[in-house]
Amino acid sequence: MPERKSIAKPKSPAAQVIEWLVSGNDAHQIERQIHERWPKSKPQDLIDQALGQFARTAAESDAVVVGWAIEAYRDLYRISREAGDVKNAIAALKALTALKLGNVFNSTIEGDESD
Repeated sequence: MPERKSIAKPKSPAAQVIEWLVSGNDAHQIERQIHERWPKSKPQDLIDQALGQFARTAAESDAVVVGWAIEAYRDLYRISREAGDVKNAIAALKALTALKLGNVFNSTIEGDESD
């Protein structure tokens, strides 16, 4: 099977602001970065767009959120396998199984004693 290659696309300003927020940057840091990268943009407009995306995401149904999480764990499993990282591949499988079986809050993935 040929190796999957993806081309990194430049992030839209709103997507980059989301990433900065999720990474824990404060408003001052984000505003400064917006001024440097997109001098014609209004920082508050981009921050408002990012916060609006958070609100839309929070309104998603449980099924959509669980489906997204399943796909994310599959991707983590694939990346771990490709890197030869068996421990994290197994952790991703455990998390995926727990999520799929509805045992998310009853399972211990981090520091699992059965490793």
